[in-house]
Amino acid sequence: MVDYSHIDTHGYDGLPGLHALVGYSEHKTPVGDFLYGMLTNDLRKAFSYADANSQKHMGELFKFIYNRLPMDCWGSEKAYSDWVGNTYSKQTTLLSAAEYVTQVVQEAVHNLDSADRRMVLIDLAKQLGCYGEMNGKEPETTDDVEENETAV
Repeated sequence: MVDYSHIDTHGYDGLPGLHALVGYSEHKTPVGDFLYGMLTNDLRKAFSYADANSQKHMGELFKFIYNRLPMDCWGSEKAYSDWVGNTYSKQTTLLSAAEYVTQVVQEAVHNLDSADRRMVLIDLAKQLGCYGEMNGKEPETTDDVEENETAV
């Protein structure tokens, strides 16, 4: 059996979705809707889920898929499902992505002191648009954050 680990990404650095494609190829990790569309040759799906940056790089992404990924892992829905196995569902994919993001955030804030960690996590929640939903209001200053936390 061919060893597909260590996919060469030289020349493709900085492409959106590159790490997800390598994870898909090396570890059979499911991908999101945009890359799923690319991998299954469903360009309508790929374009509908692509942000502006991804749309701009679709040609380069397809070259990466064509030139660097194993032929039996892309090209149709059957190739995709055979590659990742039939045990994955959309919910499993979303949970895997959420677990990955949680791990990355935890690693990123691990060495920060508690005040800096709190501000980084609040910034992340703001960027995700969920801080106000979770806390009732968005803090405007560090003092507001401390007031919110002492009130809880």
